[in-house]
Amino acid sequence: MEYELRYANKHLPISRKTLAQLLSEEYPHVVCRDGSIHMFRKSELRELMRYVSSEEAEKLVLPIIIRVDTDLEQLTGFIDDELSAKIVARILNIEYSKTPLTLYKPQIAILRERFSTAFQIAMYMSFSREYGEI
Repeated sequence: MEYELRYANKHLPISRKTLAQLLSEEYPHVVCRDGSIHMFRKSELRELMRYVSSEEAEKLVLPIIIRVDTDLEQLTGFIDDELSAKIVARILNIEYSKTPLTLYKPQIAILRERFSTAFQIAMYMSFSREYGEI
């Protein structure tokens, strides 16, 4: 199962860049694990700045990773990074209380529709399914 998840997540970046860095690039991009290039739309980066302070833009790394738990019956995503979680809560106009921020299918769809290049989905399998309840 580990191999399958690694293959399913080959599109994830090797390293991420800050929003400020990406805005300064002529062709904003990151390199992915499979060697491909993930390009960001500048229009999305500028739109994202509406929800981010200048100080946060220096710290927010993109793409924001939505970890999707394959164990759950209903599509459920999680944002583990505290700053990313706070910004996503602002975008969705929902309350943020703790990390990870839990997202459901309609919320993930909104984010992917508005910011298709700024978010990536990471497939995840919780420990309990692989090894049984402890």
